[in-house]
Amino acid sequence: MKKKIFILIIILLIIGCIPIHTIVSDRPYEEWKSIFYKYIKYNYNTIYDFQYKDEIVLFPMNFIQSSDDRYNRQIHQLHATSNNNTVELLVGTYEWNKEIGDAIFPIARNYKEILEVKNNEEILLNPYELNNIEINYIVLYDVITTNTIKDKVDFSKNSITFHDLDTGEYIISIHTSKDNNKVEYSFKIKIED
Repeated sequence: MKKKIFILIIILLIIGCIPIHTIVSDRPYEEWKSIFYKYIKYNYNTIYDFQYKDEIVLFPMNFIQSSDDRYNRQIHQLHATSNNNTVELLVGTYEWNKEIGDAIFPIARNYKEILEVKNNEEILLNPYELNNIEINYIVLYDVITTNTIKDKVDFSKNSITFHDLDTGEYIISIHTSKDNNKVEYSFKIKIED
C-alpha cells in the first residue's frame, strides 16, 4: 500500500512539472505553465538589461499573478520609425513601481542611432509597445545650443511631427506616464534639407 501511494505521489509530481506552452498573440512573450511553476520568455531582440528578463514563477505565485500583470509592471522599450528607419529610444529618468532611476540630461546621453527626418514628416511610435502609456509632453532640444525649442513639435497618441526646424541634430525627450508610473525616453534626430 505504501509503495502504491509513493508511486502515485511521484506520478502526480511528474504531471505537475510538465508545462503547457502558450503564445500570447498581443504580447511579446510566450509562457510554459505547469501546476508547480510558470516560465515566461520575452521575445524582444533589443532590450535593456533591467527590462524583460525571462522569469520562472513558482507555485503559488504562478496562479496568483497573471503574466499580463507581470508584463505591465515592467518598463516598456519604445521604438521610433520614419521612412522605414527605426531607432530604439533610450530610457531616461523613471519612477516605475516604486523603483526610481535617475539619468543624465538628455543631450548628454550616448546616442548610437540617429533618425533622419524632414520637416513635417511623421515619426511613429509603435502603438503596440506603448501599451496604454500616455505621452504627457515632449521637449525638443537643439544639440548645439542645448536650448529647448517650443511650438515646432506636434504629437498625438503615437506620432510626432516637427515643422520649421533648421537642418541639424536635435534631441527629443518624451515624458510618459501609466497609472502612477512615469518614464522619460529620448532619441536623436537629424533634420535633412
